[in-house]
Amino acid sequence: MSKSEENRIWVNLMERAWAKVNGNYIPIVCVGSPNEVFDILTEAYGEEIAVKLSVKDSILNKLIDGEKKGFAMTASTSGDDDVRDVGLSPRHAFTVLGIHEIKGEKVIRLRNPCDEGEFNGDWSDNSSKWTEELKKQ
Repeated sequence: MSKSEENRIWVNLMERAWAKVNGNYIPIVCVGSPNEVFDILTEAYGEEIAVKLSVKDSILNKLIDGEKKGFAMTASTSGDDDVRDVGLSPRHAFTVLGIHEIKGEKVIRLRNPCDEGEFNGDWSDNSSKWTEELKKQ
């Protein structure tokens, strides 16, 4: 079950509509990708990209282009348990809130609708990469 920030109900509406399509909330916990949900509910074009570090820059450029065009974007983790090493859950979806450049690095800002787990890798809330000046920015 997702939660939305104040005055943002589209996440909840999409989740509820997807639960209606599937008969209840139980199946949506285990199946479906964000791309599938957008495709079925909105008939909008969607693209699913498997991230590999060797093509990271081209994927970031696609995300930056999508953000400029105002696309609704999501991200999800794989089914591999190794994502737990950085505090994430396997097969979990996130909303892409923005792409920012910090100290020459492109950083993707994600929202976890379920508040399940807490990312603890580089640029996480408690990362040593954050200086007081960068936090203000």
